[in-house]
Amino acid sequence: MKYTIADQYLDNLAKKATRIQKKCASLGLPFAFEIQEPTAIEWFEEVCGGTAIKHSVLAHVVEVSGVAKINGWQLIGKIEHTHEGNLLFSAPDVAIPESYRDAKPYCEHCGTLRVRKETFVIRNEEGEYKQVGRSCLKLYTNGLDAEACASYASIAHEIMQLDHVHGIGGVLCHELTHMVAACYHHLSELGYDKEKLSYLVDDSLFACQIKGNVWATDCYDANKDKVDAIIASARALKDVDGYLENVRIVFADEYVAANRIMLVASYVYRFVKDAFKAKATAKKAVSSNWVGNVGERISFKVKVVDGQAYRVLYTKSVRINYYVTSETDVVELIDVDGNVYKWAASNLFEIAQAVENGAEELTIKATVKEHAKYKGIKQTVITRARLA
Repeated sequence: MKYTIADQYLDNLAKKATRIQKKCASLGLPFAFEIQEPTAIEWFEEVCGGTAIKHSVLAHVVEVSGVAKINGWQLIGKIEHTHEGNLLFSAPDVAIPESYRDAKPYCEHCGTLRVRKETFVIRNEEGEYKQVGRSCLKLYTNGLDAEACASYASIAHEIMQLDHVHGIGGVLCHELTHMVAACYHHLSELGYDKEKLSYLVDDSLFACQIKGNVWATDCYDANKDKVDAIIASARALKDVDGYLENVRIVFADEYVAANRIMLVASYVYRFVKDAFKAKATAKKAVSSNWVGNVGERISFKVKVVDGQAYRVLYTKSVRINYYVTSETDVVELIDVDGNVYKWAASNLFEIAQAVENGAEELTIKATVKEHAKYKGIKQTVITRARLA
């Protein structure tokens, strides 16, 4: 295929073409690259008053074809090599073997071990795995495409005219304490929505960097104890793998890349949720006592809080026959004295209807089935419960 290339990009294109030609030759694939007749590229720049100024640059027509590619392999994930260990990121519905957690930045295709920030794991149809570098990865995915290089070079002069292309490059990062503090702040305000939370944190941190990080510093100062506890818990993780090993590695440094916000936010949410559950469990353990005697009919009062009189713990399903399945909700109720009740309720309609009708307090009669204990919490297991 033929492309018109500005002369200033010809040398760079020729170097890339030579590299692809060598790859094609080693794989026994066809390749062609020829610089043909000279020509010119013209474009018009509109200036004040609607005047259009014509610009021209020297160019050549180039004919090129050839793709260096090894078929039968699929990219399944990425390994990021850090001084604390490897971060493993898998494609959806696949998993990178944990053996790659300790892998060196080695490319099995070209047989080189050198400093690499990341390598990639590919798998073929026979289930074989291979670790390759970024350059060699192209041979197993889209391939090294000479036409794609020529196509880009043919519009490069237009791209470089755009002011927003210029920049110093590099990876944007934030202080770990600032990122965790921002996550905790927004989490407290809006709850957990992974994508929305990471977007808000990213936007807030980027905006406050321009203003000297004042907002992030204030956020940290306001929640210092909680933020420090979250970071300490992540750094104390041991003998973990998968997600938690990624967390441990990311939290080990004082600075975190901006593209790690979603991972940090997920762990902040996890920590806050676990801390809340632990606090609630401890409170129930102190206040709850057994009520009545086994077989005794008892009566107790439950307050309706935020439109709820009970909490569904889980649902039990029992198959009666091929077509019918019976489902029972196992619920937790807490009376006005703080005592905890557990009930396998096949019908919660009566209580739900009373709550829907605006009841603020319910009196429930039930038979004590058992006195149990779960995670240190005394539970009165009841049966045949109904509104009094």
